Parts: sequence; C-alpha cells; structure tokens
Amino acid sequence: MSKTYVYRDNSGLARWSVSLLYIYAAICAAAAVSDYLELDLLFRIKAQAFTSSQGFVAEAEASDRRQQALAVLGLVSILVTGITSLVWVYRANVNARAMGADLETSPGWAVGWFFIPLASLIMPYQAMSDLWKGSAAPDRTWREQPIPELLMRGWWGFFLVGNLLGVAGARLGLNADALDEFILSSRLTLASDVMDVATALLFAAIIRGIHSMQRPPAGPL
Repeated sequence: MSKTYVYRDNSGLARWSVSLLYIYAAICAAAAVSDYLELDLLFRIKAQAFTSSQGFVAEAEASDRRQQALAVLGLVSILVTGITSLVWVYRANVNARAMGADLETSPGWAVGWFFIPLASLIMPYQAMSDLWKGSAAPDRTWREQPIPELLMRGWWGFFLVGNLLGVAGARLGLNADALDEFILSSRLTLASDVMDVATALLFAAIIRGIHSMQRPPAGPL
C-alpha cells in the first residue's frame, strides 16, 4: 500500500531557511576577514616585525579572542541553519510527492543521506537534483526535466571542497608546532570560509527556486 502525502504550505520554513543561510554566509564572510587578519599577524611574526613582546602578545591575544568568538558564533549558526534547512528539505520532498512526483528518494532519506559516510559524497546532490526536477514537473515526466547544473554543481562542489579544507585546516592547526604550519592552517581555513559563503548563498538560491515551483502564485519569497 503506497503512502499518501499531503501538501503543506512551506513558505514560512523556506523564508526562515533562506534568512538563516544569509546570516550564516555573513558570519563566514566575517570569519574569512578574521582569517586574513590572523594570516597578516603570522606573516609579521615570521618577518620579526614586532619591536616589543608586549605589542605582539596583545595583538595575538586579541586575534585569538576574535577567532574563538567567530568560531562559536559559526558553530551555533551552522547548527540552527542546518536543522532548519534539512526540515525544509524533508517537507519540500513531501510536497513534491503530494503534487504527483514519484521521487526515488524518500523524504527521510533526502535528509538521511547527508549523514551516511561515503554515500554523503553523492546522494544528497542526487536527492536535491531529483527534488528540483519533481518540483518543476510533478508528473511522470519529472525525470526528463533539466536542472540548473551550474547552480547545483556549484553548491555541491563548494560544499564538499569547503568541508575538506575546513577539516584539514582544523587538524593541522591542532597539531601544528612550527610557524609555517600555523600559516598553512590559516590559509586552509580562510579558503574554507570563503567556500562556505558560496555554499550558503547557492543553497539559498536552490531553496528559493524549488519553493517558487511548489507554492501557489502569491508573490516572491
């Protein structure tokens, strides 16, 4: 017996998801600026540009406080944004099915694939692509629908590479002993934060696109 899916207006959740993604992008942008300032500090230390240890200590402590504050803010933001966005993914999948698209990925797995090792490298992208197609044409022709490949591939590419660089930078920073290792760690973290900005903005665009195809015409999101 096939399960019956009921359409529910997703406007509020979509709006919250997009807004939180914009906030997260802003936090990542601030973190990238902070990373750049930290890199500048490290390069000045390497060049022995400080004339007194007091000046060096004060600036280093200020940099550490700034980095720690942004790290905590970023962690809280990614948790809230991630939960909200994944709830939207679930409900959008339900709505696409309620509209008539027999998607291959269930609402639960559309979320669950993000947490399965190895499969998480491919399946979330496939689930979101199918969700876009099923929202564009909620009938038997949904598989034949095109997707905005630049948008979708850009989002997923930035997501994967950004996470990889972030993990590499964090691990290197924890185990670093030499100044050059700290510099490399900061460079990797800076690149990761820049990619996180792009990931958040592109995913917000995906949510807006899918939502606009699912909701009754009543003005823009």
